[in-house]
Amino acid sequence: MNSEDAPPRGIPVWVERGGRETLVELDWTVGLSIGGGLALSPDGGTLALAIPATTGRRQLDIWLKELPRGPMTRLTSHPSQSYHPFWSPDGRMVGFTSPRLAGLNSLWQRPANGSGDDDSLLAVGGANVWRGAWSSDGRWLLASGPLATSSNDIIAIGPGHDSMPVALVNSALLPSLSPDGKWLAYSVQEAERREVYVRPFPEVNTGKWRISVDGGDYPKWSRQSDQLFYVAVRNAEIFGPASGDVMVARIRTSPSLEVVDRSVFAPALRGEDRYYWDFEVSPDGSRLLMVRLLLQEQRMRRRLVVVDNFFEELKAKVPR
Repeated sequence: MNSEDAPPRGIPVWVERGGRETLVELDWTVGLSIGGGLALSPDGGTLALAIPATTGRRQLDIWLKELPRGPMTRLTSHPSQSYHPFWSPDGRMVGFTSPRLAGLNSLWQRPANGSGDDDSLLAVGGANVWRGAWSSDGRWLLASGPLATSSNDIIAIGPGHDSMPVALVNSALLPSLSPDGKWLAYSVQEAERREVYVRPFPEVNTGKWRISVDGGDYPKWSRQSDQLFYVAVRNAEIFGPASGDVMVARIRTSPSLEVVDRSVFAPALRGEDRYYWDFEVSPDGSRLLMVRLLLQEQRMRRRLVVVDNFFEELKAKVPR
């Protein structure tokens, strides 16, 4: 196995305000993929992760980890990759993205208990659809996909009563719907950086508020819909390691939406250390589930592979 075959690894941790870390489970590390993603179940008891194969195959599957110290079980096993997990409101189904139809991304789901088959949730002919999210009442399914523009739009469909999705916000990414179902947060690329915005839902054209200041990405709501977390990043690669502070904006929604204040919830790691780009908010909003990347281990692994290959090549060249 060469250095490119070995997936990066990380340590899942709970991060409290101020950056204090607590291991989710002692000695638990996970393999990661740049765009894989993770999702916490509605009750906070199970973590869904997209984990790469440990072999040289470029394969991603969804695994479920019972928290805090339960087993890990593999949920998907299709030859196509499965990533960006998300939960149904009742916690019974796990949705995910997979390029199973003519190589184009579409949304699928499978029962969290592993029974049954993978069912198609949303596919749009000739377009990639990815990064799904349910409204808390199950009436709306949101995703990213190019409908109205040549880039990514945030789209929505009402399963059971809509035949086709509609574009809600053009040229936007990473939809995050507040648990009360009234507010849509998302990230948009502007001239110099990405920023986080919020609009009313589903009437998205009746208002627009910028939440981040000087860069923002990966918005996530608290379960109480009164806090919006995001990573303060500038000119970051999409789904790259989180190099900025994790911010929290306190939100007041009556009589209209207002940002009460913004503060650093978890400061960026020092030096070359990084967190994985994706994170989840605990049910009570007091801490974040994040993954600290083992970048030093990765650098050491690459050096060992290089040295190992050097000696193998040297042996081959030395006359016997």
